[in-house]
Amino acid sequence: RMSDLPTGWAWSTLGEVADVIAGPAFKSKEFVDSDQGVALLRGDNIEPGRLRWRGARAWPSEKLEGLDHLYVREGDVILAMDRPVVSAGLKLARVTPADTPALLVQRVARIRACNDFLPGYAYAVLQQGAFVAHLLGGQTGTQIPHVNLASIRRYQVPVPPLCEQRRIVAAIEEHF
Repeated sequence: RMSDLPTGWAWSTLGEVADVIAGPAFKSKEFVDSDQGVALLRGDNIEPGRLRWRGARAWPSEKLEGLDHLYVREGDVILAMDRPVVSAGLKLARVTPADTPALLVQRVARIRACNDFLPGYAYAVLQQGAFVAHLLGGQTGTQIPHVNLASIRRYQVPVPPLCEQRRIVAAIEEHF
């Protein structure tokens, strides 16, 4: 039940503890090869648990002005908004140093933990079956199932004190 949390924990929406945004629709006719600009983080680049850059497209170096807010950074959690759940699992990954620099595009959500919500804890919480069920329940479209930012932001997350988040993340990292 939503009320059953240990002492010191609280329920919050993902939108209250993280900055959840998606990028714009970049014009594909302006895409360039990855050596001529900054990689575009598209849904095709997201696999369950990792980002892959084979065949990545890029945005021209000369057109980057004003796009600083769209860069992803290490620790950001990335979710494919089109077909977020595939047979291999949830298309959710964390950005590593090797994944940067990259720009967020349309239908890709960047979930950046804020304040007292750790990126590693955010990633752990969003890999749970309850988040998958939430996404599946809010999908629209039949050809290409899609989730929207409002639905992602509404997801209820259990937020423990920072020391407990650190302990949980350490235990998960030790286990894997």
